[in-house]
Amino acid sequence: MNAFAACVHGGRAVVVYTPATRRLHADHWPEIRESLTRHVSITAEIEAGTPGSVKSALEASQPDLVVAAGGDGTINLCVRAMNEGDLLAVFPLGTANDLHRSLGKPSGLALRIDRIGVNGQSFCTTGGLGIPSTVAREVNRLRQNRCEWLSRKMGRYIYPLIAANQVLWGGARNQWVEIEWEDVDSSKTRNLRLQTKALFVSNQATFAGSLTVVREAINDDGHFEICVLNTGSRLRDLMITGHIATAAVQRERDCHVLRAVSARIKTAESMPFFGDGEIILTHRRFDLDIVPRGLTVLHLDWLR
Repeated sequence: MNAFAACVHGGRAVVVYTPATRRLHADHWPEIRESLTRHVSITAEIEAGTPGSVKSALEASQPDLVVAAGGDGTINLCVRAMNEGDLLAVFPLGTANDLHRSLGKPSGLALRIDRIGVNGQSFCTTGGLGIPSTVAREVNRLRQNRCEWLSRKMGRYIYPLIAANQVLWGGARNQWVEIEWEDVDSSKTRNLRLQTKALFVSNQATFAGSLTVVREAINDDGHFEICVLNTGSRLRDLMITGHIATAAVQRERDCHVLRAVSARIKTAESMPFFGDGEIILTHRRFDLDIVPRGLTVLHLDWLR
């Protein structure tokens, strides 16, 4: 019996997916389902819509395992719908597959990673405000209309291209941001106020497939990093975007990196906040906290 079977042998599983994922992998869906049924009893397959609809389905079926069959957005729907202690299996069928990439080679072993909360909503990879939120919204818009083929064709490279387009032509503008956070190293409360076009909350080093803001971010260290870019002219912003796209070390003059266990971010006007590639709320105040190792994940890849 392999590690996966040892964890959930004979258990009941709910498979969560999006319509786009089902269309993209329609030819392989029987094989995907067969791989799962070797180890668990699939009690339901849920077409992901909102965390509320997923939560209702999970409460009705009471599964032993929730399988996120898709990308990071599908994982986010599951994470926001699951109760503490629920078991999540990651089946990477998305574009960026950030959590899948950060966990390394699939082993079938249960892993514990940090779970970040913002205004009561959860995410587990990367979140943020400004340009990154706009990029997340535009990528999802492409997937939902007739340009879905373009998103599939470009793969994870669509993220830096849309980011560059936003910098050059998207009308991104500076916003006043106030940050109060509990510093990891000193345990003191610190404050920062500045203008920026992009703010990231990182639980891991990479996002959007290969982009890097905070190289030292780790998803099981009990804290998160807030990275605020010192944006300015279009040329400067494009250079910073290039550093992110090529995983280059960010210069101190280009960004502030704050290591925190909790934080409160205030913006001058209401802004969308993205997490795990999805817009999860819109507000002017964002209260961030973390549950260390609060999410149990089975990292699996049965088809490869």
